[in-house]
Amino acid sequence: MLDLRSRAKNCRDVAHRFIVSVEDHLGQVYLQYLVPQQLPKEERQFFGGTIDRELVDARLLKSWLGRCKTWHENTCEEDGIASRRLPYKLRLIDVRKRAIIKAPDPKGLPYLTLSYVWGTERESGMKPIVTNQADIRYRDDKEFTPLPDDLPNTIEDAIWLTLALGFRYLWVNALCIIQDDPPEEKKQHLDKMDAVYNCSTLTIAAASGRHADSGIPGISIKRKAQHSERIKGLRIATMSPSFSELEDSRSLIWNTRGLTFQEKILAKRLLLFTESQVYYKCSEAIWTEEVIMETGRRSKSIEARKAKYRWAADRPHYAPDGKSTLLKMVVPQLNVDDQWNYLGMFPVYAMAVREYTQRTLTKPDDTLIAINGVFRTLQPDSGELHFGLPSAYFLQALLWYPESGSHHVRTTMNYHLGHGQVGRLAEGFHTTS
Repeated sequence: MLDLRSRAKNCRDVAHRFIVSVEDHLGQVYLQYLVPQQLPKEERQFFGGTIDRELVDARLLKSWLGRCKTWHENTCEEDGIASRRLPYKLRLIDVRKRAIIKAPDPKGLPYLTLSYVWGTERESGMKPIVTNQADIRYRDDKEFTPLPDDLPNTIEDAIWLTLALGFRYLWVNALCIIQDDPPEEKKQHLDKMDAVYNCSTLTIAAASGRHADSGIPGISIKRKAQHSERIKGLRIATMSPSFSELEDSRSLIWNTRGLTFQEKILAKRLLLFTESQVYYKCSEAIWTEEVIMETGRRSKSIEARKAKYRWAADRPHYAPDGKSTLLKMVVPQLNVDDQWNYLGMFPVYAMAVREYTQRTLTKPDDTLIAINGVFRTLQPDSGELHFGLPSAYFLQALLWYPESGSHHVRTTMNYHLGHGQVGRLAEGFHTTS
């Protein structure tokens, strides 16, 4: 989306990136040239950046958010139709007062969300910290529940970061949803989690943590060291995996859990914390600590696909316009249109199901709940869903099959369809995990 080519033409110096193949090892190692200290700020574009192992630079993260709001106009800011589904009185953590309160009107209220892996008591060594009915307290006839003193490290780090970024409110599912509410009432909150994440200003993703007490790298725990050497006057450093490499990688524990799937997909802005660095993703860009890639110039190229990274129901998806079609006729080598456009959103649906069914769900009964928010964003195009199958593409959706190495994770009562018997369709999809 960013017009990097035109921005690069204004660079006075050449920024080199080296690709090194190492014998007896699979894959490649990427090296880059770290920005010289004497280089003026305006000329540092595309050079490598130095990563502090001890503490993340909160000012850099805050500047990303500021750049996004300034350069991307309202593209990354709109809540869209999800705001209509926010809980009427959303519970939030007031990080300044360290208490859980009820937001009088959550619409338009800036708040952050935390996405993390809960883990088990055996893994973390501590009992899960949750909010139950007996924990609710009041002040001046309003809910005001002080936070426990022994919060898990990941939640405590998220509170620190919320303050460092200049925000007051944070939503954490374990604390902001009453865990012992009656099943029907709790289900209503779980069913609206997609709206909570979609309407938050920013989602903090603790992607490397195995449990709630793991902490967030760069805040309470150290990150992996950035290896660098000075060679003939040039400071060369190794590079971390790109965001696209990590986006679906199972090397991140966070990417293996079912409930974190729609939290990742529906976040309007995402701060992905890993053991090596922080990645920022919004509707229009992806930025990292290790490469100075932020530009203020929006791409005007008709080859650029608009809003490539944002997933929302009322967000226009890419479709070839008149200029693109004309350009393809004149210069077909550019291949600027989408060859799969006739399938509508079905490829997107299939991709979502494929990734989701490879994840781990600790509660099989939550199989559809944990992806329902993603399905809901597709409904304007896919129509009503039946056991997770879109009515507009029902025949195509029936062609699913388990990949090699899949295992059946749950057996339920069979349902009659015509003269034969088939397993319940929702469970059939889950068997592809």
